[in-house]
Amino acid sequence: MTPDNEAYSVIHKRIYFKNTDAGGVVYFGNVCEFLEASCTEWMRLHALSLKEMLDQHRIFLVMKKVEIDFLHPVYYDESIEIRTSVKRLMHYWIDFHTEIRVNGDTRYVAGNRMVPVDLLTKKPVAIPEEVYAAVKGVCKV
Repeated sequence: MTPDNEAYSVIHKRIYFKNTDAGGVVYFGNVCEFLEASCTEWMRLHALSLKEMLDQHRIFLVMKKVEIDFLHPVYYDESIEIRTSVKRLMHYWIDFHTEIRVNGDTRYVAGNRMVPVDLLTKKPVAIPEEVYAAVKGVCKV
């Protein structure tokens, strides 16, 4: 279940052949793409878009760590709901919690850590204060 956190984002996506293996089941590696998209949308909705972070602060977010729990398969042509919220906020990373559902049935539960990286040095940096404050302002973290 999504953490008690009013700030979440939801993406709806249809599953195509490109997302599946030969058996018509979503390939596990594609779940990371869904996580990245959902975190990107969360940031756009509640803080600052990743493009704005890049333009204004010369940083981008990279997925440093991911943990995915497979509960039930997702199949070709199913419509999924990807629901994401922030689980933990630190000055050098954001931990997200994501559930992937089909018709209300949770199929995957995932957690991932996004880390800000300087565009030029490619090294981790602190989250810009305005971004940190925006995330902190909408989350119970």
